[in-house]
Amino acid sequence: MPGEFRVGSSSAGDMFLGALLPGLVLVALYMIYVFIFARIKKGVAPPVPFKGNFDLKFWLRVVVIIIPPLALIFAVLGSILMGIATVNQAGSIGAIGATLMAGYRLYEGKKSAFYPLILIIGSLIPITFFASNYELNVKNLEERDLSAIFITAFFVVILVYGIGWSFWRTFKTENVLKEVVTETCVTTSMVFIILLGAAMLTSGFRAFGGEELVRDFLQDLPGGFWTQFVVVMIVIFLLGFFKIVKTLDIWKGVVPFIILQLIGLGIVGAYPSLVNYLPNRVYLTSNVAPPPMNPKLQYCLQEYKFARFDSNGETIKNAILKFQSEAPTNLPDDKMEILEDHFDSALGTFALVDKLKKVEVEYNAYAVDYRDLHFIVRKKQKKILKLNKKIEKYKAEIRNLDDDELDEKNKIELRIEDVKLEIEEIQNSIPETWQAKNSEFDKINKAKNTTTKRYRKNVDEAYDLLDQFAMFINDGVKLQEVSKDIKQLDYFIAMESNTKVYERSVTIMDGLFDKLSEISGMDEFLNSVDDLLSMVDSDELDPMAIRTKSKEVVELFNKEVSWRANAKENLMPKLEEYNNAIKETIGLRLQSKLTKEQAIYVSKCNSIHRDISLNF
Repeated sequence: MPGEFRVGSSSAGDMFLGALLPGLVLVALYMIYVFIFARIKKGVAPPVPFKGNFDLKFWLRVVVIIIPPLALIFAVLGSILMGIATVNQAGSIGAIGATLMAGYRLYEGKKSAFYPLILIIGSLIPITFFASNYELNVKNLEERDLSAIFITAFFVVILVYGIGWSFWRTFKTENVLKEVVTETCVTTSMVFIILLGAAMLTSGFRAFGGEELVRDFLQDLPGGFWTQFVVVMIVIFLLGFFKIVKTLDIWKGVVPFIILQLIGLGIVGAYPSLVNYLPNRVYLTSNVAPPPMNPKLQYCLQEYKFARFDSNGETIKNAILKFQSEAPTNLPDDKMEILEDHFDSALGTFALVDKLKKVEVEYNAYAVDYRDLHFIVRKKQKKILKLNKKIEKYKAEIRNLDDDELDEKNKIELRIEDVKLEIEEIQNSIPETWQAKNSEFDKINKAKNTTTKRYRKNVDEAYDLLDQFAMFINDGVKLQEVSKDIKQLDYFIAMESNTKVYERSVTIMDGLFDKLSEISGMDEFLNSVDDLLSMVDSDELDPMAIRTKSKEVVELFNKEVSWRANAKENLMPKLEEYNNAIKETIGLRLQSKLTKEQAIYVSKCNSIHRDISLNF
């Protein structure tokens, strides 16, 4: 399971989802710019003349023209976003869709223009229906539906025929397909040649030390990151002068749009939820959503639970006390102990929540003044780390020198001394209060982390115990199925005590171990059966003691069956009501999946950037 601060990878679907809302923001900015610019300079965007009528025929034509491209975009992006296809597979979907559009556009005005499209749409509908409602996996021998498979295969043949028909049209009409394939091959070849040439150039550049030379040059520049950034941008700008189109003309054309993109970046930077919310929500509400135990969800889930404790704390506590008063007291000792441990942990949760809140308030208050100091010192320490690596590099250069290259060795040693002086200067610039402030912060942070772990362990143990108790009750049905074996054991123990040969009894007890190992809460009973088995396997057999132990086993079994049956009828409805009262707070981490409400809350919470620098 990923760590809380682990940098995770993003799928292509997440990238497209994250770009959707920022893309719409950028489109809105472009529209506003074009509208304002066109209103100021009316000649730059004159109206398109249209002499026809805006009647039904006109709007039908608009629909026919607009819908197919939109459907193609949805098919390509939708297949990626919904996880149906990878990026490469979505590209093939786009190619097929474009071919279908070309197929009917090339036959525009003819009666048979839409025949291939009708075949394809008519086959996709039943294919989707059968794939959603029937098992079509041929390898699944037990659940596969052969009739549905054959029907689906028939429509797949029609689908392939319709696609092939469209490809044939584009191939035979005006040589369109050949020209498109040729241009695609040329473009693809050009891209790969550029990539190959770039890879060869980069390999040669690195092989002769060019990468280290440029890196050292940039790192040695005064001013840090921004100086390096400006130098790189100037180099790229100067390289632009050698293009055919004048750089000035390029800037005139792109400056307005660069400004609009910068405004868009500013909006996204101010509201990061525009990027993060949709991927988070789709992921957390999907069938492959992570369980609430996932470390990356803990910060937001804790906020969610604490808000519930603040608003419904008394209701939750009353639910615990009510169920505690309704719980039976005549349970087996081990079951009673589990239930009592659950109530102790559940009721102890409220004190831990208050303590954790108090520690978090102390942590946040201390972090206000400490954060800037932490940032400054960590930046200096990072610089020292880089300088130490530079020293190690210089020492490696000395080791590679020949014995007679004393002048070069002395130069490098002088560089090392200069770097050491720089390190000493940086160390002296670290504020004197750093050690004390950092030590105090470490204590507060450790207290917060320890209290958080105690709280999570407490609620997990509390709900796990309740879950075990519910499992005991539900397994009562399985337990009753073993009653026949228990009766047979008691009968054969009595019969075989006369001969002192307990062969059938041992066989039954071996079978009980296999059957009861799948039933929860039978450890105490199995220990008792194991004691009985040891007695009948002993060299010194005592038939009377064996009979007595057999009666104890039967009595213990009947007690287990009795309390579980009674709890199933009388206690289980109350337990389910109690579970509903605590599962969104005490039991949330052990649920299999977030509810929609919880997923939406966590999606919003995780969409906002948090400063986690104090953890490093």
